[in-house]
Amino acid sequence: MTVQAENRKREYNQKWYTDHRAGEHKSTYNRQQRENHQRRIAKVSVEELPLFRQQPEREEKLGIADYVVCRECGAKLKRLRPHLKAHSLTFEGYCGVGGKFPRAPMLCVSLKDKLSQDARERTGALRGKPRHDLRSVRGHAGEAPVSKWRIVCALAEGRSYEEIGAEVNRAEATVQSTAHAIGQAGVPTLYDFGEPFTAAKFRELRDRLGLSVPELAKQVGMPAAAVTHATRGNSRLGRSIAKRVVAWRDALIRKMLSTAAQPAGSRGAYKFSGSRIFKTVLPDLSVKRKLLLSVLRAIRYQAPKTPSGADELREWLCAQASREVARGLRDGLFARFVLWAPALVQSIWDNQERIRGMGELWSVSDAILAERWGTTTAVISGVSRSRVTVIPPNEMRHLVNAERSLPQSAVAKKRRTPSEATMRKGRFCDRVIGEMRQIRGLTIDGGRSIAEIQTEHPDWAVWNLRDALGEEDRDTFNHPRQWGPVVGLALSILAKHYGKHRTTVWDWVKVYRKQARNNQT
Repeated sequence: MTVQAENRKREYNQKWYTDHRAGEHKSTYNRQQRENHQRRIAKVSVEELPLFRQQPEREEKLGIADYVVCRECGAKLKRLRPHLKAHSLTFEGYCGVGGKFPRAPMLCVSLKDKLSQDARERTGALRGKPRHDLRSVRGHAGEAPVSKWRIVCALAEGRSYEEIGAEVNRAEATVQSTAHAIGQAGVPTLYDFGEPFTAAKFRELRDRLGLSVPELAKQVGMPAAAVTHATRGNSRLGRSIAKRVVAWRDALIRKMLSTAAQPAGSRGAYKFSGSRIFKTVLPDLSVKRKLLLSVLRAIRYQAPKTPSGADELREWLCAQASREVARGLRDGLFARFVLWAPALVQSIWDNQERIRGMGELWSVSDAILAERWGTTTAVISGVSRSRVTVIPPNEMRHLVNAERSLPQSAVAKKRRTPSEATMRKGRFCDRVIGEMRQIRGLTIDGGRSIAEIQTEHPDWAVWNLRDALGEEDRDTFNHPRQWGPVVGLALSILAKHYGKHRTTVWDWVKVYRKQARNNQT
């Protein structure tokens, strides 16, 4: 080892020894200082210490306000929490439920009063007010707390957290935490019916309309390559693309509904009902209709009875969604509805009297959705009927592409006039249904028997059908109170008479009634 290396090693050892001894000296000095401080603290006498240990409220009884007594050593201090380290005790171990001295005081009365006074001076006029009534919040002097509803509306429009934060003057993390609090997470995108508009929904819309990629691109006004990319996978679409697609879809629905609402003679080949249009283009509308009905029921029975305005209803919806998410119900009722609420809340508020009343809420929910789309409640309620079927994609393709017409087979089928035999059968069946309804009414409301009714109306056609029935069916016919639905029983009797299915008989009746209405107009 060279001389320089030996010198460096000697210097390092001397420095380490000096620092080590200095550290030990400093540690010893601090310990001695703490011990001397403990010895200088005033203490109660040895005779009084057992009394303080037995009585947790002894200071209060004696009127002592400037100090509390440590039950372990008898020290007189203003606060005991720092002093407990000298006895290796914690707060719970000293005065907790299972501690050595339960309910023993930790602060003197004078210090408690001083801390309370300081807290009142800091809070000032804000003390005791609810959060939404505060005029300023911590970190934003002079600014009221941001309403969750503003953030909900911005999220439903597909704005990013950064854009929302800049609008409401809050940090991006604050906006994101608010979105998580109401059960919304992930990449921001446009929300349609309270759900993010994804590539899977765009692809399903394309398939239901029967459009090819070039045709869809032409309709939406996008490049074909962009449409191909947007219909792949299941990711959320960007706000601009989703907004354009949803706007085009809504305009298409309104255009088709206006065509369906025209008289039958002026609609040409496009004779599809509004319910079929909704069921084809918006297959989830029946599910959303039930969701809206559940929300209206919750508003009827849970919301404040006398809300001051629509703003209070909006904040209540946000609060309900936050409560569900806090309980772990991210798929709860309000968590699923809150991002659909911006489009419907004003209509809900306008129908408050009907919602608070005793009537059926189905009609209210249908009226709200009908107002949203500019149609009738009958069209909305028809979406949930099993008889209402979707329009085939090939026919939807011709409806969307206005320059093309329906196939000749479809046109011929739509324009075919009913035969004389069908009209005659439909007229007879409709007459029988009407006569059976009168029999039911005269029996139940008028208290008449079948024999009395037959004597008064001997020319009714239903009597011939009754005589042709079997013994069991004839017995059922002679007791109208056991019929059940009149139309159903009439269709069964007519189906046996003609040897056809009851659906065929009902089609005859519908054809006859439709032709009768057209002749009247």
